[in-house]
Amino acid sequence: MEALNNSKPLVLLVHGFLSSERAWDPLLKLLREDDQIMREFDFACFNYTTEMVDLQPHHRIPRVKECAKALREFMDAPGCYNREIHLVGHSQGGLIIQGYLALMLEAGQGEALRPLRQVMMMATPNLGSEFLSPLRKIVTAVFSNPQERALRVLDPDMADIRSVITERVLGAKTGGSNAWPVPIHIFYGSQDRIVVEASARGQFADANVTPLEADHFTIITPKDRQDQRYTKFSDALLDPSGHPSVYEIDLYETRVTVQPSDKPEYECKHGQTTKMVATDNIGFIERAVTFSHRNRCSDSFCIRYSTRHGGYVSSVTSHRNEATPEEKGLYDDGGIQTVFRFMPKAGEQYRIKTDVYGGFGQGERDVHFHMSSSGNSYSKRRPYILDLSGYLSKGYKITQGPRLYFHDNDPADHDMCSVRGLGDLVKPLRVDDSGVWTWEFTRISRGVVDITWDF
Repeated sequence: MEALNNSKPLVLLVHGFLSSERAWDPLLKLLREDDQIMREFDFACFNYTTEMVDLQPHHRIPRVKECAKALREFMDAPGCYNREIHLVGHSQGGLIIQGYLALMLEAGQGEALRPLRQVMMMATPNLGSEFLSPLRKIVTAVFSNPQERALRVLDPDMADIRSVITERVLGAKTGGSNAWPVPIHIFYGSQDRIVVEASARGQFADANVTPLEADHFTIITPKDRQDQRYTKFSDALLDPSGHPSVYEIDLYETRVTVQPSDKPEYECKHGQTTKMVATDNIGFIERAVTFSHRNRCSDSFCIRYSTRHGGYVSSVTSHRNEATPEEKGLYDDGGIQTVFRFMPKAGEQYRIKTDVYGGFGQGERDVHFHMSSSGNSYSKRRPYILDLSGYLSKGYKITQGPRLYFHDNDPADHDMCSVRGLGDLVKPLRVDDSGVWTWEFTRISRGVVDITWDF
């Protein structure tokens, strides 16, 4: 493997039957000439033994499942550690990638698939190939070839792998040891006689299937960067197709503004209750979520915030709030928890602004957010902004922080936050002299953020 920049996602290319990593040379040449692509990605090729006939008596041709194990070992190498992975397979390469996914899930290692951003399959025979089938069978009757058998229609080994992919990847509702929702994008050639459209489509949804004007081999050899074989591939690489159980988010911005209060107490109403809240501070928490135009998850999305007992929150939302009666009842009863629930539409932005009274007093100048409170999600950008300019403009001096800590493990139980620890200290992206701090996460799917400060 060539020297790689582990801060970039890795695109790992897997060649097809009777081919080699050189098959990717035309595509790689164009990708490496594309400044936008090279800013975003590193590239590597996985090579494996494939041939029609092996005349050496002490050799044998590896099965697809054995190639999948070799792919797992390749991905365990240091060059793949701690980075986002995009797997791209041409023809049989797509079957090997599916074999890898099935191998991991059947071994109870689904969590190890977390770095996998997407799978892209180019002209892959998901339902087998009948091209030259009689001739292939005659040859392999004399010279055994397990890879050729895997390309046949109704091959039992591939049927087992296909079943795992259908149930535990495409049908996965959440990530775990035995299932993981991975976005899969299918490309097929409209002139391909080796892998026909129906086989390339297989069990995959229309939303993630793209036809290209190409045959089985030219599908990965675009002429230039204006060629639709290149533009559609690079677009999918930069903006992956979603999974029905994963929210695809372009931008999720959280802005926390805290300032001194103008009066010692406020009259606050929730449900049928009116109460007085004594406080020396007022907070404003603004959260805006912009969903990708490729988002396919239509499950209800939830943005929630709770302040401390004795405080009060009040929210305004950009869209109709579809919070459940139970969630609305919690607010009516206590006035300290607000929930904004909605059914996301691809490409749309949703916003909530929450006023917080009595949430950030002495000894309580901190706030935390769960990145995956609504379920599986992938965010391209997650900025967090803390605005304390209202304090600094009135002569207050910051004695501690602000600091942001990131904890990779996001406990499902909110009450567990008190025992999980703060996590890793994250350096701010920007600090404004007026009193505004900005941190930003990119390409992130889970975690807890804690922000602390004091005067």
